[in-house]
Amino acid sequence: MEKMKPSISVILPVFNGAFYLNEAISSILQQSYQDFELIIINDGSTDDSGSIIEKYLTHDRRIRYFEKKVNSGLIDSLNFGISHAKGEYIARMDADDISLSNRLAFQKKFLDDHQQMGVIGSNVHFINSSGKRISNFINNRTLPKTAQQISWTMCFTNCLIHPTVMFRRELIEREGGYSLSSLHAEDYDLWTRLLKVTHFYNLPQKLLLLRKHDKNVTVVHFDTTVSNSRRISSDYISSILNLHTSDELVNLLWSAFPLNEQESSLLVGLFQDLYSKFIELYLISTEDKNYIEKDIAHRIIELACRSQTSNDVQRFLYDEAKKIQKNEVIKFLLLHFLRERWKQLKHV
Repeated sequence: MEKMKPSISVILPVFNGAFYLNEAISSILQQSYQDFELIIINDGSTDDSGSIIEKYLTHDRRIRYFEKKVNSGLIDSLNFGISHAKGEYIARMDADDISLSNRLAFQKKFLDDHQQMGVIGSNVHFINSSGKRISNFINNRTLPKTAQQISWTMCFTNCLIHPTVMFRRELIEREGGYSLSSLHAEDYDLWTRLLKVTHFYNLPQKLLLLRKHDKNVTVVHFDTTVSNSRRISSDYISSILNLHTSDELVNLLWSAFPLNEQESSLLVGLFQDLYSKFIELYLISTEDKNYIEKDIAHRIIELACRSQTSNDVQRFLYDEAKKIQKNEVIKFLLLHFLRERWKQLKHV
């Protein structure tokens, strides 16, 4: 009799992840929802990862272990895992994180109940290298929740936390999986492609402990991540506006340097053009409209903060932000005043 296929395939790539690997594997095996397979790809590890994984093989037949003798990188391992997956849904997992016990159950039920959704993520608790919980602010913004909020935010940054994601296998297979041309931003690239064919959702529940340490990919390969993310952002914005977004404009968007009034005006114009296009393309709810307007106001305020040397530029940007969300500007200025006052009091 043929064995029934599992509902979920959890894909766990490992490269020299021995230090945290026990916690990661155990957190999946201890899920409240049990109908899954755990696909572990050992990508040529030279530490004790292999022996740690082998310990589990005799105790749990849901684990499918693949060992590569030579390291081929995360993207190849992910696509390899997808090609061997049997589940209707695929869940991502990293070797240094911890899935909370209700994660798979919660995400599967949501996808079962919302057939229009193809990709979902969730919120997280951040932990440090020793497992202690730390600040859970993500870029000082609320994690976008709905499909329209995510579509908007993807213009500027990757707003799905990769190891929290669960998606429908057939969608990923149809799209061709992760692209080798988007090294260290492979998830951002895949999401912007999938946004054209399916709906996304970020569950507000915190379903994962996300570990922050100095060996995180975005830390070790920061320059490559930023370079490829800038290109992906540019391509995605261009596809929405249906015109080529100039390199100069994208560089300004991703720059950390102060801007003059002309540069600031160009970016404000970009935000306005995108907003108009979103209103035209999508059925925007009041909640989504409010989210997008707040996000634009925050981005314009951030431009003002980058332009501290010019009062004229700051005044121009604050005026532009107030046109969109006056309350957000007032809130920001009040918090800024309180922070500066607190700094002064600490030095008294």
